Amino acid sequence: MSEGPAPMPVDETPTCDPVLDRLFNVEGDLQVQAQRIAAVQGSISNIEKLLGKLYEAQGLEKPASISSVGGSVSRVRPAALPDFNGSCDKGQAFLNGCLFYFYAVSQQFPDKQARINWALTYFKSGRAATYANRILRTLPRCRFAGAVTVRG
Repeated sequence: MSEGPAPMPVDETPTCDPVLDRLFNVEGDLQVQAQRIAAVQGSISNIEKLLGKLYEAQGLEKPASISSVGGSVSRVRPAALPDFNGSCDKGQAFLNGCLFYFYAVSQQFPDKQARINWALTYFKSGRAATYANRILRTLPRCRFAGAVTVRG
């Protein structure tokens, strides 16, 4: 006598579309992985706390090699953005790309001005290039800018 399939959780309702079924399965797998990662990070945090107490009790300095899990540097290399020409229909897509890039590698941009300067490097044609040139002309000049001459 077979017992039949195990009951599915409410949020994993089967559909007639195999693509949606796969999507539900992948989302479920991602949730399980996220829970496992959270558990591992919690364990590591507890171990770090215990090690910190041990070093403190022995009067030792915490080694530099022990660092918090949350403080690791991202090794994510997001794709570079396409050049922006200033067209209105591509403006929102360019802005979204910038925001995703800033989110992925936020530690590489110490402030808003660094983000703006980075985004301006993609303003290479059309109205965007005109705007970038105008902005660059208003920036403070290097004190040696007038000293350089090109000889032909």
